[in-house]
Amino acid sequence: MNSYLKRATELKETMLQDRRYIHANAERGMVLPVTSAYVRNRLEQMGYEVTGLDESGLTVTAGDPNAEHVILLRADMDALPMKEESGLEFASKTDSAHCCGHDLHTTMLLAAAQIIKEHEAELKGAVKFLFQPGEEVGRGAAAMVKAGVLENPKPTAVMAMHVNAKSPFLQLNYGKGCTFCSDDTMNIRIIGRGGHGARPHETVDPIKVACHVYMALQSIKANTISPLEPVILTITGIHGGGEGHNIIPDEVELKGTVRAYNSAARADLLEQIETKAKMVAAAFGAEAEVVFNGTCAPLVCSPAFTDEILECAAEVMGQERIAATSEVKMGAEDFSAITELYPDTSAYLFIGAGPDEQTAYPYGQHNTKVVFNEDVMPYGAAVMAASAMGWLEKKAR
Repeated sequence: MNSYLKRATELKETMLQDRRYIHANAERGMVLPVTSAYVRNRLEQMGYEVTGLDESGLTVTAGDPNAEHVILLRADMDALPMKEESGLEFASKTDSAHCCGHDLHTTMLLAAAQIIKEHEAELKGAVKFLFQPGEEVGRGAAAMVKAGVLENPKPTAVMAMHVNAKSPFLQLNYGKGCTFCSDDTMNIRIIGRGGHGARPHETVDPIKVACHVYMALQSIKANTISPLEPVILTITGIHGGGEGHNIIPDEVELKGTVRAYNSAARADLLEQIETKAKMVAAAFGAEAEVVFNGTCAPLVCSPAFTDEILECAAEVMGQERIAATSEVKMGAEDFSAITELYPDTSAYLFIGAGPDEQTAYPYGQHNTKVVFNEDVMPYGAAVMAASAMGWLEKKAR
């Protein structure tokens, strides 16, 4: 057995305690007082000097902070605003739930931090650990950058890992190039002139305008974006009007999500949405106010750096468990706020947490019934530790 995996396996009981405490006390958003305090205490028990970032983020460093090479390992700590229905004995006691696996991410990184701390004298550089809030709201990683996580010491490479309940146990996937989409929410307010339903000719009906805006937006991808460019434009809500059957409202609002892998395509798509909405509304004598709330840029991983990390991961997992081709997700991941600053030295791995090596669980992330195979945790911790120490060793050679 690989030495990192052997040590991580020895830490499994501690990992189970960590994971189940964090899972049962799930918190969401940018402020995680219980989770952050627990992680801080665990890191201090290991002998780390902990630095707080913003209200709940935490960072520690092992090795020489003045070293030429520093690799950052990141775990997200926040949960989702949903009620868990997993049936687990340690299910969440709060109104939030770790249905995305962040409790496993935090636990695995804690174990990796302990393993690396035990080998600190052997480090050929430094390893910086980031325990981050707010991934699910898309603001956490950017907040950590603003709070100074990329300084003192400044990383030269960055890496993160995600568990996947819909992948067979221990299947290791990875990103090369575009890995996650950008994520922008949009709100389009159609302002017309309301009136009596029996006299529509005296009004500027915002419902009718909203329908035409909707259809115009659906034509953007078909008519102006290359079919080879993956983009998503989805209207998820239309709201307006009241209870009266004979009242035409003054306003209607459309909301939705916009996603793209390419930053240039993202910018073009947002511009076209605003232009078309305003032009269509104006054609009917109405106005359109368009507001975008950009949360995540596309997450793009370095192919060459990822190959270096996979060489280290193969020593833990075995080459046969590493997927032949890279993974592409249509979701978003706020770690992009960090990876976009490291285009040549960023990696993102996915490790299967299904019930066995042939099958996946029926429910995936963000489902109230999702469960993850806890046996994956020693492997995830060992991969993180081996990748960081192995890469630093390679750079030293």
